[in-house]
Amino acid sequence: MGIETPKQARNDFEKQFSSPKRLNAFGADINVLRLDPKNPKSEIPIFLAEAFVHGKEAYKHSIEAICKRGRSVIIYDQPREGGELILSDEVRASIKEYLETCPEEVRAALILLESLRQQKISRIDVLAHSRGFAYAAIAALIDDKKAEIEARINFTKKRPNIIRGIVAYGPSGLIGEDSMPAIVGRTLMQNFTHPEWPKLSEEIFEEINTDEMKRRRSEAEAKGMFVYGEPTEEGKKIAQESGRELLKSQVSLVGGSLTRSYAEARGLTSLQLQNAVKKLRSLGIQISTMRGNKDTVFPTERSQENIRELRNYGVSDITIEGEHSSLVFDPRIAEVAENEFMLQEDRRKASSESLVERLDAIPKQ
Repeated sequence: MGIETPKQARNDFEKQFSSPKRLNAFGADINVLRLDPKNPKSEIPIFLAEAFVHGKEAYKHSIEAICKRGRSVIIYDQPREGGELILSDEVRASIKEYLETCPEEVRAALILLESLRQQKISRIDVLAHSRGFAYAAIAALIDDKKAEIEARINFTKKRPNIIRGIVAYGPSGLIGEDSMPAIVGRTLMQNFTHPEWPKLSEEIFEEINTDEMKRRRSEAEAKGMFVYGEPTEEGKKIAQESGRELLKSQVSLVGGSLTRSYAEARGLTSLQLQNAVKKLRSLGIQISTMRGNKDTVFPTERSQENIRELRNYGVSDITIEGEHSSLVFDPRIAEVAENEFMLQEDRRKASSESLVERLDAIPKQ
């Protein structure tokens, strides 16, 4: 395999980015992009689950940053029409609470699973941004129930979940009950102001600045992946360009269907994912949360109690400098997320080795 020059890599990326594959999932048309580096370091692609009315063009620089680190990325914009809720009675019963509180997230989850089936993809990692965490988690729950049914019908061993790991930036579903006026107000605050660091209680400040978190942040900085402070001039240009694309996508996606956009936003206000996360961890799915210290949409203060509990279930958490949409504006955050997937792989290996050691310790009969 030859070495690709930066110019060749850039041209190849642009060519792939302009060549989506059109699929139809349960009546919903989607244009799927798959961006592959020349020599991917993993056979498992990263699916980028977009935030509410965020389009793929806005994530372009962050996607390229991930590809430069050797991972393939799949992304598509959420369709504004179509997507039937086709579920067996058993699967429907297993996710009843989500069908009742946030049916649009269930719809998005089904579209994701069907798109992967059509692409013949059996495993993915998910980089979930905000709302993306909701439909990624629900997709994993649906796939688990489907795998259970398949194993029972075919008398076979239950297959692994299609989702191997999730890194969630600014995750939805972890701040408790919310309201439309409140979430809209916090979003407007994030979009049109430059908030100062939120004032956190001393207890929470200590929790998000543990020696472990400081070590992980230092490692990321040492590798040149994330540096605190002002971005470079190039970084500022990227942020401006991404901001323009984000605004375009918001206008386009909201305008594509006011009804669906409202339903998606409404579902996020009552979404509760703590139990889903516990279930996914019991299935061996690695989950990491990344929270921006300046996030006003899903503030650290509001999510800390749930994160504190979820750490007991093996959820990894890191707080870094950023706002709610910084995954769009700052590709360095995407690089930190990609590094977190590497750390998840380390944890998987450590867990497997620990299991082997425990089995070897069992006295032979």
